[in-house]
Amino acid sequence: MTTEHLLTETPSLAGRQHWDGIARALRPVYTAPTEASAKERFAEFADAWGGRYPAIVRLWDKAWPEFVPFLTFDAEIRTVVCSTNAIESVNARLRRAVRARGHFPNEAAALKCVHLAMMSLDPTGQGRHRFAIPTPHGCASACRTSTLGQSASAPVEGGDARAEGRP
Repeated sequence: MTTEHLLTETPSLAGRQHWDGIARALRPVYTAPTEASAKERFAEFADAWGGRYPAIVRLWDKAWPEFVPFLTFDAEIRTVVCSTNAIESVNARLRRAVRARGHFPNEAAALKCVHLAMMSLDPTGQGRHRFAIPTPHGCASACRTSTLGQSASAPVEGGDARAEGRP
C-alpha cells in the first residue's frame, strides 16, 4: 500500500466526526524526520485513537514496512506525494497505452510504447523546457528575459512583426 493510499484509506475506517482529529494526530507521523520519531508519534497516535479505532492501528502496523522508505524523502517530495495524484495519473496513462496495444513482439516495442505514452503526457514539449529554466520568484511573468539575458520585448533578428514591435 502506498503512502497516499494509506493516508486516504485511514479516514474511511473512522467516523466522519473524527476525521479531522485523526488527520491532526497522524500528521506528526508522516512528517517525522526519522523512522524512530515517526514510530514514537505513531505510538502516541495508537494510545489516543487505538481504543476507538483499532482497525486504523492495524492498517498502519501492517503497512509500516512499506511506509518507512517514504520517510527518507525530503519534505518537498513528501508534500508532492501526499497532495497529488500525479503518479497515479502517469500510471493510468501507461496502462491505457499498453492495454490499447495489446501485445508486443519484443521488449524494444514495449519500451517504445511506454516512451511514446510518456511523451504524450506533454504533447507540446513545453513542460520540460518550462521547468528546466527556473525564473526568479517562481513566476514566469515576473522575469521577461530569455535564457541569453535579452529582453523578451527586444527585437529578434529574423523574428516576426510582434517581436520587432511592428503592428
